[in-house]
Order: sequence, then C-alpha cells, then structure tokens
Amino acid sequence: MLNRLRLLGVDPAIDFHYAADLYRNVRRFGHTIRSMVDCLIASVAIRTEAILVHKDRDVDRIAAVAPDLRTESLLD
Repeated sequence: MLNRLRLLGVDPAIDFHYAADLYRNVRRFGHTIRSMVDCLIASVAIRTEAILVHKDRDVDRIAAVAPDLRTESLLD
C-alpha cells in the first residue's frame, strides 16, 4: 500500500508560515491544536492539493477553518 503513496516535501518559505496561520485561525474558533506538526502537514496538503487521510480530531478542527484542505477521516 505504501508504494502507491507519494512523498510530499515541506517548502519552508511557504508551509511554516501557513501552518502558523492555520493554528491561529483554529484558536480563534476556541480550539487548541495539540501539535503544530498537524498544522504543518495540513499546510503541505493544501499547497499540493493532496487528500489528507487521518485519524486525528485536530485535523478535523483545522479542516473546519481551511476550506481548501481536503480530508478523509478514518475516525468514523
């Protein structure tokens, strides 16, 4: 299964700043993200137009404030 996944790289000039923006936007809605790494992963997924498959409630919170983030939850 892992052979079919593509490796996405971090673009420091873009992704770190956008991850911080995502974190602040989620905080404005009254939630705290437990890991900034989730915001960084979401930032890369948005930039590359990838679908973020996850099993993490924090990603759902990020997706609520980032309409460009495409997700597939394994929590359901």
